[in-house]
Amino acid sequence: LDQSMTFLVMVDVGAALFSIAPRISQEGILSFKTSPNGFGFATLSVTLQDSGGRLEGGNDMSGASQPIFITVIPINDRPLFMVEPGVARLVLPYTALAIAGFATQIQSGPSNEMCRTASAHCQSQKI
Repeated sequence: LDQSMTFLVMVDVGAALFSIAPRISQEGILSFKTSPNGFGFATLSVTLQDSGGRLEGGNDMSGASQPIFITVIPINDRPLFMVEPGVARLVLPYTALAIAGFATQIQSGPSNEMCRTASAHCQSQKI
């Protein structure tokens, strides 16, 4: 008897981590897509089902489901800032200049990165 196999994947914990839910192909390839800025833990339950049915006392399921544990680690997002328009100044050679409020809305990243510090680097350009 020629039977097809299908993996049944259930997300038990952590469904919000995925923008495309986990699945397993007939070749056994696990695939999924994580949500933007998603991180944390997920627990999946996987069983295998064949197309043979249950006629004549048969069983079409693989028995107890197998657990899969996925950990999605947070990435380091880029820091953000805004430069207020109209703050360009003509600076004479060898002159020090400090512009209050030049860079505003400085953020090191999303809430899971607030413990990180951001630093700025400036580069001058001759005109």
